[in-house]
Amino acid sequence: MKKKLIVATLAVFFLYGGVIGTVMQVAPSQQEMHLVTKDMHPEPIETV
Repeated sequence: MKKKLIVATLAVFFLYGGVIGTVMQVAPSQQEMHLVTKDMHPEPIETV
């Protein structure tokens, strides 16, 4: 049971690693990444 959980966690990490790697390759610069993030969240989330 525990082994399955570890395998699942590793699979998720590899999946996210692949996604992040692809995004980093597609985005030519770190600045562009910030612009994309800003477009997704136009208003800053305020904590009350």
